[in-house]
Amino acid sequence: MKKLVSVLLCSFVTAACTISTGDGESATDNSPSATRESNVASGWVSSVPSETGVDDPELRRLADEVASAADSDGQVGVVFADGRYVVESGEITGGPAWSTIKVPVSMAVLYHGTETLSTVERAITQSDNAAFDALWHSLGDGVEAAKATEEVLRSGGDDTTILPDVTREGFSAAGQTDWSLLQQARFAQQMTCIPGAGAVLTAMNQVIDTQSYGLGTIPALPFKGGWGPDRDGDYLVRQFGILQTADGFVGIALAVRPEDGTYGTGRHILDRMAERIATGIENGVFDGAKACAIEHLPEQKGEGTR
Repeated sequence: MKKLVSVLLCSFVTAACTISTGDGESATDNSPSATRESNVASGWVSSVPSETGVDDPELRRLADEVASAADSDGQVGVVFADGRYVVESGEITGGPAWSTIKVPVSMAVLYHGTETLSTVERAITQSDNAAFDALWHSLGDGVEAAKATEEVLRSGGDDTTILPDVTREGFSAAGQTDWSLLQQARFAQQMTCIPGAGAVLTAMNQVIDTQSYGLGTIPALPFKGGWGPDRDGDYLVRQFGILQTADGFVGIALAVRPEDGTYGTGRHILDRMAERIATGIENGVFDGAKACAIEHLPEQKGEGTR
């Protein structure tokens, strides 16, 4: 049995991964308001077609096993992107980003130097919405903030995600960005090579203990979660993270829509999914991952504040 080198080699990734819960099953992970808003589709399952093409049999088998961890407790989505293949499984292919969007926004903020590192850390490690509100507005008005965030997404290989124009009342525009799991996993696989990622990855490895579930149970795997209700009050709970192997990176994106609609059940399903991912790590399923390629953003506006 081959054992994967799971400790991140980059100096900016060092600690355990967790996220704050808020009020447990009734928690709403709601990003700040913005000038641009978006309409959210009635269902969580995206109509974006699969773009995986040919894939690796072992990676495919593991993705299917991870998806089966939901049993009869709800719908799930799984995507692995290892620099060679993008493999999908499950019924869910996308939905509102919720607080996972805080990652590319934080990267944009640090790249352009518009807010402090401590504010970024609160937005990522605690999923603090007030801190994220400060980050978002530091990038300018809603259109300017969206543009800066989209530049980060494009540099990470996400060629299609755009921040929305009209939102559901009571929820933020940024959090309601329709971010497919496929594009999110691709972005994660490329993330360590994007300017502004270092401090954000460190924060993703220091998320608070009360959210140590799902990908947060896997050592040395930086991640971010997001969760929120649809119009009927049923939760979508999602996470994405970056696994480093001896030779490269794997972007992992997961989403759960519990049958009972609760946040708590979503957490439990993600725990089961993560257990199967951990087994795949131990068995060397991800050993063929490739390194990311260094990307460039438009000319930097500032040095950043610390």
